Amino acid sequence: RFGSGIRNFTAAHVGEGEIAAPSLGAMRISGEAELALAGDFRANLTLSGEGLNHGEPALGWLNVRGAIDSAAILVGGNISRVSAAHMNDSSLYAGCAVTGSTFGNPDGISFTIPARIGSTTIGTDSSAAFRNSFIAAQAVGSVTLSSVVSDNGGKAFGVLGTSIDSVRVLKPPFQWLPDSLSAAGVGDFRIQVPRPAR
Repeated sequence: RFGSGIRNFTAAHVGEGEIAAPSLGAMRISGEAELALAGDFRANLTLSGEGLNHGEPALGWLNVRGAIDSAAILVGGNISRVSAAHMNDSSLYAGCAVTGSTFGNPDGISFTIPARIGSTTIGTDSSAAFRNSFIAAQAVGSVTLSSVVSDNGGKAFGVLGTSIDSVRVLKPPFQWLPDSLSAAGVGDFRIQVPRPAR
């Protein structure tokens, strides 16, 4: 646990554990071939967003060479950019409160502050790049996924926000835009844009 913001954090691998701080400028998980480390991130990361200037992101850039795997990333503010080769059984939340014990339950996600996730890129040419994971914020920018495992046993997962710029999946081919008439997902992978409460 860090009492002040972290400017830069670099590691070859991050295993199970907890990382907590007000903010994080850049985190790079690079891997190490000589140690057979793929560069995975498997911890819970909590950033409160306290003490930031107006417009300053709570998380600048998360760059994971391997997989974001079984990780919960909870950010109390804006996220500029996230990139990884895989995202499995994980959550990326900005300005959200989560209730209930069921992972990835969209009914248990509520937006507490008007936070934004700028861009998210998961996968390169790999298969099963995005599996059983959630990306959620009141505002979500561009999301690009090289592939998704659309059969998740009937359990919905995907992208949630009241405003989403675009979602593009290369395999199976799928694209969602706010003004398009495309389906709201493929298989169990869903795009959910809740209607504002009246």
